[in-house]
Amino acid sequence: MIKGLGNLVKAFWLEKMSTEEIKNAYMRFAEKLSTIAEAYDDVTGEHIYRVGKISGFIAEKLNLPMEKVKEIESFAPLHDIGKIFVSKKLIRKNGGLTYEEFEEMKKHTIYGAKLLDDPYFETAKKIALYHHEKYNGKGYPFGLKGDEIPIEAQIVAIADVYDALRSPRPYKRGYTHEEVVKIILEGDGRTSPDDFNPKILEIFKKYHLEIKKIYDDLSQGIAS
Repeated sequence: MIKGLGNLVKAFWLEKMSTEEIKNAYMRFAEKLSTIAEAYDDVTGEHIYRVGKISGFIAEKLNLPMEKVKEIESFAPLHDIGKIFVSKKLIRKNGGLTYEEFEEMKKHTIYGAKLLDDPYFETAKKIALYHHEKYNGKGYPFGLKGDEIPIEAQIVAIADVYDALRSPRPYKRGYTHEEVVKIILEGDGRTSPDDFNPKILEIFKKYHLEIKKIYDDLSQGIAS
């Protein structure tokens, strides 16, 4: 799909459209890809949009350039796009994954990066590939540590964990906001505070009530 779009740009747009117009076209295509991701996994459809809004909020509080903030918010919903290449049975399994199943699930980061391998999707590619890396080096697919992990992926990582913990799944209940804040800030054996960039963790701690509102509003379908 991305290759096809790239060829379309080269054939028809580059000589006829401004750089801004091309960028906007890619953004619209990114929205279509998000729709594909949502349709493939309807259990987590709302999840991808909440992660986008929460990621944009955190990026803004980090005082990143506004253009980067907008990119992160727009492309964060594509963080799990690689799951369209993973079996639905595996994604929706009601229960824990075996070692082999988890190894296959982890490949969605690689699949997503390959799908988004285009210069205009550089931010999206970084998010898809690295959003399961952890600041302490215990993540995947490469075990990167600290600022080896691109900042956009560091931001999406905490937004993804927050939303995933709060959201009910076939294999678990949804935790309350208060429970999730405690897990992220203090750890629970699976999630640890040192999984996250300390600066981002501090922003989460300071603005967690605003993040709760984003989650609640989007879950009720009243946020734009």
